Amino acid sequence: MGDCKPGALDTRACVQAGGDCDLCSLSEPQVPPAVLATYLALVWTGKQPWTCIPREQANGQPEVIAAGCERLEPLTTVWAGMPRRWTERRLVIRSPQRADAGERGLRARLAKAQAALNDRRRGQRRRTERPALQAEVATLLTRYHVQVVLPVRYRVQERWPSVRRDGDQPARLRIEQDWQVIVRVDEEAVDASVRQLGWRVYATNAPPEQLSRAQAVLAYRSRYVVESAIARLKGHPLSLTPLYLQRDDHVTGLSRLLLLGLRVLTLLEFVVRQQLAAAQTVWAGLYPGNPKRATARPTTSRRAVWPSAISSDIWEASKIKCNGYTASIPRHCMPDSTDAGFLPH
Repeated sequence: MGDCKPGALDTRACVQAGGDCDLCSLSEPQVPPAVLATYLALVWTGKQPWTCIPREQANGQPEVIAAGCERLEPLTTVWAGMPRRWTERRLVIRSPQRADAGERGLRARLAKAQAALNDRRRGQRRRTERPALQAEVATLLTRYHVQVVLPVRYRVQERWPSVRRDGDQPARLRIEQDWQVIVRVDEEAVDASVRQLGWRVYATNAPPEQLSRAQAVLAYRSRYVVESAIARLKGHPLSLTPLYLQRDDHVTGLSRLLLLGLRVLTLLEFVVRQQLAAAQTVWAGLYPGNPKRATARPTTSRRAVWPSAISSDIWEASKIKCNGYTASIPRHCMPDSTDAGFLPH
């Protein structure tokens, strides 16, 4: 199980050749927008049924976290010098939360683009050339990614002021042009773009009776992400890299010491989340500048001031058992409430 990195076609062919099962998400190059549009066209027309995927909350009530459908996709490739052919399941899943976040971002970008294009402050120079204005508009639309949903029209206002005679130059009329931009949100295009948000395609070769659609989504969302631990090891406060050591024994010793620190951070995060889940509560005050924001899954990768009033049962639970011996984590290894820089930014 993994993200789009182990989702390469050769990797999936290797797993299939070994008789194993995999589950991974497919990236945009693997499923281009045109291919995803063909998948969704069957959904919108009702030819492909889709179902909701619930998940039980902490209070025991079900919550719909996703909805989608699946289709069979035949694959052919060459691996280890041998042609491989198999059929995999493509799970086309939509996350409502991800779709809502994408829609809010789209409308925020639309508002910013409209404000920038309609900015006609007093004293601003007139736009006298259409090519220069078109280049400026294209740059703004590209910056906010609203080329499709924000059509643009151009309008010119002409003035013919008279110029008095100047020496040998006779009196004449001079043309002055003022190019303006007229923008109007294409609501149909916005609705079409919103319907494309929140979708993700998973690939698996496991049969439905072994891995159902709901089981695949729940398993993928609760998977262990090893990259987060590696990023925490390389970042602050552990900072394994850059490594300014010459002797191999020093490198080995520092690596082992920082790995121990990584286990402390990971254990602290796990115990705090477990305590919050058992108490069915959330933790506020961890986000600088937003003291009212609360979370039930705090992380040690966020720079925050951890309160010192952590219950004593957390310290009792924070024990490491190795080779039959149980040792408590020293209190000085835990974050202090006065140390705002303990956790990395």
